[in-house]
Amino acid sequence: MRAWDALKRPIWLFDPVNLTGVYANAPALALWGARTLEDLLARDFSQLSEAVKARTDRLANVTANGEEVYERWTFYPNGQPVTVQALISTYRMEDGHPVLMFEAAPADVDAEERRAAEALRHTSTLITLFDAEGAPVFCNPAAFAAYGSPSHAFEARFARPELSQPILKRALGGQVASELVEAVTVHGRRWHNMDARPVTDPVTGALGVLLNERDVTERVEAQQAQAAAER
Repeated sequence: MRAWDALKRPIWLFDPVNLTGVYANAPALALWGARTLEDLLARDFSQLSEAVKARTDRLANVTANGEEVYERWTFYPNGQPVTVQALISTYRMEDGHPVLMFEAAPADVDAEERRAAEALRHTSTLITLFDAEGAPVFCNPAAFAAYGSPSHAFEARFARPELSQPILKRALGGQVASELVEAVTVHGRRWHNMDARPVTDPVTGALGVLLNERDVTERVEAQQAQAAAER
């Protein structure tokens, strides 16, 4: 870690299991508005929102085997929003305990885009972007919390996998496909209203499918119970 002390780019370590800071170099301390490392490490990160916890869990999962993730983060040191582009990886401490390493650079983002990104991260709607083959390229924290893996394929979400391809093909063909389906989640089978529509991946320019899902299990089960009672 001493080698990072002389670097000009902000670098810090965060423990996603214990929800504590571990290390930060001088530029990172300035970014976080902390006078000293002790000041930063004394901060209470245990009250993170469920969306942020899900996001850090996803990052720990994705980077566990040496992969790196490059994405935008907005955090609020001393109540002030700071947006950065961060290269995120897993770093193992001397005792082998894995923590997340953030290497940050300021992001030039306008206010509207920052608000849109924050809304996407905190909405309860499950949002996933798939490529034309049905492989996920992005999911928001709600989708990660429901399926438990950022690599959960389009077809794998369906209790009846044969229903997936017609929906995917309709979306890739330029239509909006809206269906009520039984989804296989980490919480068991749930009824989801799925809305699949064509989009252009803003990174690659390739055609993809944006899937929005809302859990309507309680409504469906209530309707089923009412129908059974009326027989």
